[in-house]
Amino acid sequence: MTARGFINGHPASWDGTDWHYDDNGEIASGKQDRTCRHCGLAPVRVSVVVPVDFSETGVERRATVLVDACIALLVQQLNRDTRNPVTRASCCGHGAKDPEIMLADYSTLVLRSAPPRGREAQR
Repeated sequence: MTARGFINGHPASWDGTDWHYDDNGEIASGKQDRTCRHCGLAPVRVSVVVPVDFSETGVERRATVLVDACIALLVQQLNRDTRNPVTRASCCGHGAKDPEIMLADYSTLVLRSAPPRGREAQR
């Protein structure tokens, strides 16, 4: 059975070894350099603490990871205390869903824009 998912909003499939983009078959694993399908921005490198259970080495460590550009500043601010991991994963939603940030305790912070007010609501 092939796993299916998205990388930066681009449909992708798992072949048992690597993730491949569905549109061209290009290997996507470890290479998230495509821009977001929604905003067109490339992922940004952010320094985070990788918790033990998310670390392939089995040791908590600091690492630079790629984060969706539109939420990178918030992820960076949440992780500015280098002693405690705060975030586990994040996704801007790529225009298909609300942006989400999974926190260290496995709760999820869902980012929603405020409803329009005043004249904006009347447009």
